[in-house]
Amino acid sequence: MKTGLNRDKRDKYLTLIKDVPSTPIGLSLLDRFRMMPGRGSPSLVRTKGLSLESRYQHFNRDAKEYLCPGAAVGLDENNIVRHLQPWNKVKGFLGFVERNMDNNRVLVWTRGIVVVTIPGLHDRSEFFGVLAFMTGVNDFNLRNGYRIGKLLYIQPDRKDVGAVAFQRFDDPRPLQLSTSIQAQPSAWI
Repeated sequence: MKTGLNRDKRDKYLTLIKDVPSTPIGLSLLDRFRMMPGRGSPSLVRTKGLSLESRYQHFNRDAKEYLCPGAAVGLDENNIVRHLQPWNKVKGFLGFVERNMDNNRVLVWTRGIVVVTIPGLHDRSEFFGVLAFMTGVNDFNLRNGYRIGKLLYIQPDRKDVGAVAFQRFDDPRPLQLSTSIQAQPSAWI
């Protein structure tokens, strides 16, 4: 489905605000963007693992851009969220875009468990706890790039699919590598 938007030539996941059609009276630019065919922007679906460690935070984004929901992002030298792309100079992996907000803000999932495709991954126990990296918005590997976290488990029935416990680059807390969550009796009521 064609949305009529001219995407940034290098970043197919980025939508420039100047390319969003005029906004009817009573709607914000963000509302108009969300109503467009294909929601105006590509979206990367992320399967989330159940984790008590999940964290979300608001950050500033460039006033001229809408970021792709589900895309990996980092912070630039001005603390503006940018897609994790080789040409964007970022301090490190920040997390995954949850949604664009009004007032040039973006909600980012900064800590948790995500199920992703990592080429070359196979069902072997020696991968547990191995560092996971990203080299682009949706490019995962176990060798190089921006460190995002550690491999928790591999899905045996799906080729190259595993769960990664991730955290933002400047989070000092250790990753929780347990795959079981025990419910507290108070949570049953």
